[in-house]
Amino acid sequence: MSKIYLSVVIPCYNESENLKRGVLDEVYDFLTKQKFTWEVIVSDDGSTDDSREIVKKQISNKKSFKLVENVHGGKPSAVWEGIQKSSGEYVLFTDMDQSAPIHEVLNLQHFFKDYEVVIGSRGGERENFSIVRKLG
Repeated sequence: MSKIYLSVVIPCYNESENLKRGVLDEVYDFLTKQKFTWEVIVSDDGSTDDSREIVKKQISNKKSFKLVENVHGGKPSAVWEGIQKSSGEYVLFTDMDQSAPIHEVLNLQHFFKDYEVVIGSRGGERENFSIVRKLG
């Protein structure tokens, strides 16, 4: 098996609505069209709704997807657990609602070799976006 180029970590906490909307299929459809190797890690943060069951069902036929089942520790904990389980040369963190769509990784990709951390943000377009987040 070739080395994985991109690990996509998606934290999940009570995301039933987004999951039913087909977000994981959207991510899968995009990634299967890419020329690089990839994996998707859905890192569940102890969801209390049916998110885990939905994820299990939706990824059952997607061999490059895996679910990490965590106790509730908050979003940073879910992201960190997903990162720890990743094996890609690069790790992308994205939200389940795809407020920053997965295809935006193509706009970030050319920065990967030059920087240890690359941040994409819609912050400049948002009202009341704090100066601290803008600087980040």
